[in-house]
Amino acid sequence: MSEPSKPLPARLIFKKYPNRRIYCTASQLYVNHEYLARLVKTGSEFVIKDSKTDEDITQSVLTNVMFDQEGQTEQFLLPINFLRHLISFYGAGMSTLLPNYLDFAMRVFIENQEKFRRYMEDALRGINTFEKVGKKNMGIFETAISMFPAVYPGEAESRSETSEIEQLKSKIAQVQAQLDSLDVSAKP
Repeated sequence: MSEPSKPLPARLIFKKYPNRRIYCTASQLYVNHEYLARLVKTGSEFVIKDSKTDEDITQSVLTNVMFDQEGQTEQFLLPINFLRHLISFYGAGMSTLLPNYLDFAMRVFIENQEKFRRYMEDALRGINTFEKVGKKNMGIFETAISMFPAVYPGEAESRSETSEIEQLKSKIAQVQAQLDSLDVSAKP
């Protein structure tokens, strides 16, 4: 099966033949269940009709696609207990209530999933903002500390001590030079 080269219509129509092949009327290509799964995941609308009777068989084909997807992974979306309960509802008069309930539950799940995704994105953005604010505050704090070396001993203090020692040495050298000049002038 190759991918269609021309743009596809908004709602695709497929024909399923007795040999189990599924034909896309728009692209004029045969497709497989994997292709249909990709269409579902992208939100594409389509209908699958029986080639002989023109009956809509989309639901049964999508059920087969779903079971193919279940068989391709080791992470099953349909737990065994769910499948058992679902099978037990066939013929038990739940044919109108259960499909509506499952459809509603899936829509609520999808909405909540989207809200949770947005919540997590906002939370992560908030963490990044807090990190930036924290770094900025740390810079301000370090600047403030360097202005008050007597309050916070550290690197600023050692720099100021070094400069004070240098100043004292310079003053001592000046006083010594003055004393030396006095001694020279005091000698006969």
